Amino acid sequence: MSEASKGALELLEQFRAERDELDILIRGLERKLGVLPSDTAQAPANATPMKANPRATVSSGSIPVGFFHNLSQPNAAEKLLRLNPGHPLKTGEILDAFRRSGMHVNPKEA
Repeated sequence: MSEASKGALELLEQFRAERDELDILIRGLERKLGVLPSDTAQAPANATPMKANPRATVSSGSIPVGFFHNLSQPNAAEKLLRLNPGHPLKTGEILDAFRRSGMHVNPKEA
């Protein structure tokens, strides 16, 4: 076997190992978010049933720093409200989410 073939085989094995690690991560995220696996053939037989159309909900207290980076306050409010369909937020809750994300709240726009 030539050196090029050996190198290609090693690279293939490395990619397969990385794919296995990524598949594990993807399955864990799918389970945590409650979504159906992207490939149901790979889903374990003992998997719990999951929602077909998941919606992520974000509480105003769990907003990470930088979540609204480069957004105006109206656009940031729209983003926050779209993440919580059917769950209205009070103005104070929206402003608290802005502050938790590190956004400077401008009273002229607030």
